[in-house]
Amino acid sequence: MHEMSPSQLAARCQNAQPDASHEPSCFELFRRAIVENCSLSWHYLHNQYYSLVYYWVSRRAPTDPDTVNDLTQDALTSFWRFYTSDKLARAGGLGDILAYLKSCVMSAISQTHRKEKRRVPEVALAHHIVDVQSVTQSAEVLASQQITAQQIWTIVESHCNDDLEHLVARSIFLADLKPRHIAEQFPDLFPDVLEVYRIKRNLIGRLRRDPVLQEICKK
Repeated sequence: MHEMSPSQLAARCQNAQPDASHEPSCFELFRRAIVENCSLSWHYLHNQYYSLVYYWVSRRAPTDPDTVNDLTQDALTSFWRFYTSDKLARAGGLGDILAYLKSCVMSAISQTHRKEKRRVPEVALAHHIVDVQSVTQSAEVLASQQITAQQIWTIVESHCNDDLEHLVARSIFLADLKPRHIAEQFPDLFPDVLEVYRIKRNLIGRLRRDPVLQEICKK
């Protein structure tokens, strides 16, 4: 196999077999790209796995094709940058490599969510946050306190300890998804809906103790 050219390896890798006999060729192609920094191997890998990464992105972040394309490229770029020779040496096979590639998809989606400046109606977002205190807010109250929807969301983000909490917060407070829908949309991240409820409960507990949000609830 070491004598084969990148194009020969790519042809074997592309021809997937039920017995997984194609996987050693794929693994060798990854090895050459990562360890030997073979640009041609990177080219074939990009062609081979672009559609798979695109599919993963479209399942987890259903949006317009241009955004899916951008997220797909971001995930692949992240993989090329951070999947090192040491990681490859610890990989048990092609499945481990693809699992890391899949994690790059989730990372790309999460990072894009952080950068987005989605305009959320102030009353709607404020209601989601202060509703834990059974308080109804108005735009006038927010304006009098010089609090904007983006500032409230910044507070929410500051209480998220990891990517999963950030994902749950965004899904609940911005996308208005129920825990059941979150668990269904991200089955690889949450074993069941109870895990989503646990994260939501812990996050809201911290939000209740935030001094700025407490002040809003007093108005």
